[in-house]
Amino acid sequence: DDSTLQDMIARVETAIFHCLEVGVRRVVLSLPGTLNGGSHPVEAATMAVRTTLWKYAGKFESFTVMCPPGTAHLVREKVFPAAQAKSLFSVDNTFGKMIR
Repeated sequence: DDSTLQDMIARVETAIFHCLEVGVRRVVLSLPGTLNGGSHPVEAATMAVRTTLWKYAGKFESFTVMCPPGTAHLVREKVFPAAQAKSLFSVDNTFGKMIR
């Protein structure tokens, strides 16, 4: 629902803003609601935070998105679409990791 979507985005933004405030250059962020028993569908969670990740990821040396086993390919393609990511970032195939 809409409140869950807004909550996911707010949590990701809070974490990112804190990293910027304290000077963190390498971020590792779990995909909200999908790890440790989380029940959110991976694709829905990915799409919920995608715009926020694209907006701020370039401000960091590296930005890694941790996701459930077997879903890295889905997250990587949704968050870091191949055509767009190739022009701005390299993508680490282990996780959904962007490196400037």
